[in-house]
Amino acid sequence: MSREIKRSGASLPTVIVYQNADFVSGMLQEIYQIGLLESAEIDVQTKHSETKGSKKSGGAKGGASVTAPFVGKTDLSASADYIGDQARSDENATADRKKFVYSQAFYLDRVRAALRNGRVHQLASAADADSARIGYIVEFSASFRANEVNAILDVATPELTSALTRYITRRSGTEELRSLSANIDHAEIVKLRAVTELEASDRAELASAVTAAVRADFRGDRTKEFYAEVYGGADGFTAITVCEVEYFTTQDSDRLLDGKFTVLAKVISEVEVDRPVLGRNKLLHRFDVDFLDQTLRGVVDKTRQRAGGADIGNGYTGEYFDASLSAKIAGRSLIVMPIAIYV
Repeated sequence: MSREIKRSGASLPTVIVYQNADFVSGMLQEIYQIGLLESAEIDVQTKHSETKGSKKSGGAKGGASVTAPFVGKTDLSASADYIGDQARSDENATADRKKFVYSQAFYLDRVRAALRNGRVHQLASAADADSARIGYIVEFSASFRANEVNAILDVATPELTSALTRYITRRSGTEELRSLSANIDHAEIVKLRAVTELEASDRAELASAVTAAVRADFRGDRTKEFYAEVYGGADGFTAITVCEVEYFTTQDSDRLLDGKFTVLAKVISEVEVDRPVLGRNKLLHRFDVDFLDQTLRGVVDKTRQRAGGADIGNGYTGEYFDASLSAKIAGRSLIVMPIAIYV
């Protein structure tokens, strides 16, 4: 099912960066129709016994007369050859108890092994993506890139937008005070400053609320979208990988952007060409895609006009910041819900 590298007769172990344990456990039980064994205990006991004998002999003969208590006088006459066997038995018992715990990595390996028999669809080209249907279990290897909107929302927190709005409003009020005549009295300055503070507070509160609403519409607090690019050009496609933050095995979820990973996932939306970035938003999807795309392009063009040609030192006059944003995901794309991401 998966691409395994053979070295010295053994496959390399899998390193997991994301795994939905509930999905893996549920699939395993559905495939084999049995419960999961979380742990197993083996108790091995070993017993050892040993017998030793001692022998004593003598050559003298004689007789003896003893008085046994409570019996009276008794004559004991016998050969001095006395042979005695004394038997002793030693028993040693050893208990060896071992407990094995089955991890989610083990269960994932079992699921992948079970899916090898035609139950998983390999996606390696645009044609493979076109044939994928909702509910298909798919596997593909891809390089990830950031979702620009999510990247902006990661930085533009309600606290940051509130602070920036407050600063911009205060700065505007300060410039207004400086432009006034120097003959203005102190009471008027205090009044204008108080009005500026009230205006800054109101605008900051509104900016914070709007930012929180936008982040909620993008569902960026609990889920993150990554764009997995499978190959490129006309034969490539983008797998929009919707990850839940809690299932990352590393604290830095953006590690997906650092390399090429294999994804085991389930298709939740089939291929669409030039899919709108805001298509899954409850409110923002109402914006016309073409209008939004032209607006973003206009903003980018103005930014480039201001930045382009500016000499920032050492003779460099090119574009020093990529401000490009798009309202569409170019080309083919499908949406998948990952079960596990590994390398």
